[in-house]
Amino acid sequence: MKCVGRYIIIGMAALSLAACAEGSSPELEVYNGLEKVVAQEKQFADQQKPLADLEQQENAIYDQIIQLGIKDKKKIKNKAQKAQQLLNERESKLQKEEKSINASQKQFEATEPKIQKLEDGKAKDEALELSSLMKKRYKAYQSLHDAYLHSIELDRQLYTLFEKDNVKLENLETQIASINATYKEVEKKKETFNTLTADYNKAKEDFYNKTKLKVENGEDK
Repeated sequence: MKCVGRYIIIGMAALSLAACAEGSSPELEVYNGLEKVVAQEKQFADQQKPLADLEQQENAIYDQIIQLGIKDKKKIKNKAQKAQQLLNERESKLQKEEKSINASQKQFEATEPKIQKLEDGKAKDEALELSSLMKKRYKAYQSLHDAYLHSIELDRQLYTLFEKDNVKLENLETQIASINATYKEVEKKKETFNTLTADYNKAKEDFYNKTKLKVENGEDK
């Protein structure tokens, strides 16, 4: 049995100004920069459910192939080709996701110099903490992205094997074992990314609480 992890991951929370801000100009600049970071990740967030849906569709096709056995090779090839198309769609959405994260990272890097201008010591400490968390989060995302991309390539190799006329059962079992190991790694990396995202969201809220900015919780992006 081939394991498939659902690619739903936590997004960053947006916090909005409830009223006119009473904070200093540096605080407002940091606030505006951080909320632009959230906006840059909207496309990233938009890819999560479609990716999970594509995983489910591909997994259903895999189950159908297994049920067919080795007798109906024509049907197996047709289904393997459909699965390959789904893998291409997953890869396309992963590219959009990565592009969004890269834009987010550039925006965050542009915001970092503004953190150094903060005058309130406690607020600056909180801002530096969230900066550290965000850097770890970007690094964790890249690790997750690479592992997930590798899992797609292994899936592609599996369906190529299914399309062959005289594939050995041993080769299929070896490939499936590799896929399962990779998806377990993806799951671990996804958990790390989600934890860092949640920690960053909390740190950002703590930073805002240390300033005089009047903010309120918004919807997750």
